[in-house]
Amino acid sequence: MYGLKPWDVQRLTPRQLAYYLHHLPHVRGHVNYPVAMLMAELSNAFTPRYTGPDPDGDKPAKPPRPVDPWRPVEFLPPDSVDPFEIILPPYPDEVSAVLLEHKADLPPWCVELVDWERVVVTRG
Repeated sequence: MYGLKPWDVQRLTPRQLAYYLHHLPHVRGHVNYPVAMLMAELSNAFTPRYTGPDPDGDKPAKPPRPVDPWRPVEFLPPDSVDPFEIILPPYPDEVSAVLLEHKADLPPWCVELVDWERVVVTRG
């Protein structure tokens, strides 16, 4: 468990344990990302993911078939998260309330710019 033995985890307070478990997927993501990068590069070299059909198996396609590259995030263990994903806090209550109140009045391009997952009103 990355620096902590089981008896060390046993001695943690509930708050310390919650903090540790909250950040453990990020730590595992950082630890495993270099290997995931290598696996993505090898997969791109040896087993590319083609997005188009193979026109003729004997000759190379002209122009080359489009490829959907493998990404390192796809090779991370399931208990880790992307270490470079930006996690932003929710908008303040005042901003969220104004956005929700005037959502129908906003132009479509503005609605697309707002990260609606961050719009949270915690106070009534």
